[in-house]
Amino acid sequence: MDRNNFNRKIKLKKRFKRYKTAGGKKNLLTVVLRYVAVFLIFASLSYVMTLLIYSFINREHCTKVEIPENYGQQEDEKKATDKLKQEEEKDFNFNINAIEMPRSLIFNESSVDEFLKKAKNSGKNSVIIILKDEEGNVLYDSDVEFAREWNTVVKNPVDAALIAEKIKKQGLVPIAKINAFLDQKATAAFKDSSFVLKYDEDALFKFEDFATKKVRAWLNPCSRLTKKYILGLAKEIKNLGYKNILFENMQFPYCEFSDRMKNFEYFDNIDKNEVLIEYFKRLKELDANILFAFDYDAFETFDEENGKAGVCFGGNLLKFKPNVFVPILKNDSDREEFIETISNFKKKNNFKFVPKIEIKENNNIIKKLKEEYIDESISL
Repeated sequence: MDRNNFNRKIKLKKRFKRYKTAGGKKNLLTVVLRYVAVFLIFASLSYVMTLLIYSFINREHCTKVEIPENYGQQEDEKKATDKLKQEEEKDFNFNINAIEMPRSLIFNESSVDEFLKKAKNSGKNSVIIILKDEEGNVLYDSDVEFAREWNTVVKNPVDAALIAEKIKKQGLVPIAKINAFLDQKATAAFKDSSFVLKYDEDALFKFEDFATKKVRAWLNPCSRLTKKYILGLAKEIKNLGYKNILFENMQFPYCEFSDRMKNFEYFDNIDKNEVLIEYFKRLKELDANILFAFDYDAFETFDEENGKAGVCFGGNLLKFKPNVFVPILKNDSDREEFIETISNFKKKNNFKFVPKIEIKENNNIIKKLKEEYIDESISL
């Protein structure tokens, strides 16, 4: 072998040996770092994959759990809705056998409880609670604007919602009573105390009832303030737990003497029937059961030009179409005529009639009404 070549090979081996010796540590560190880097990358990828898999599995798990849970919730809501419908059916579609609680009792909790027990034991299925009386007093704590402005709420108002709950706990149906336009309290908030009609756009008025020699004050049914007031009370009362609302004095004022009708000349150019029909349309929007009470003899005169229905209701009161008509008997001497009138109208008209009997010894009248297939009634 050529000596030069041999020496060159020796030098290369030495150089390689020196490289290995000098760079061995660097190479080891590099390898370790590479392994660490690979491990970290692998660990990171594994962590990310684990999160993705966990999220996917957890999502699947939640989906599987949520479906039956949501289904159960829907079932509960459906049951609650069905129960509410059943309660509404009980509230709306039942044969009314009601008794009106005296105004004096509703301010005493123990008296209320005792009255409700007696009502249930006597076979009644519903109780009427006066929440606005004939004087115009609002007997519960109302938030309606004009109830505050006109100071119509009594000093120690009752808890109307609590009374409704008490009635329901006895298995009875609560019925709220609103005396609509006959209202001494609200009219007292106005400076003009004239007994003749005071007219402006939002008139309230008073007049003298010459038959009883009493001054009786009325809200003007045509007034936008009256409409806002009465409808506001009705909506509020319905939300307090009274799905049945009985309206009395839901009419224009009546005077029996034609020479006194000058007090009401303003109404000659008013379609009173349409005014009252509008009230009932608005009341039906409350989704409440509306009971309409009136003197029974208005049935006999609703088609007569100068009859009571003509003056009070502007014509045929059947056009109001409440859920329940409640003709009232106030005088004992009218009982036979009352029974005949109600019986005839029930035969001719497909409306629900529930007579209200405001005289003592009413059992005989109720018995005779049942003989005429009138099984429902309201008593005091």
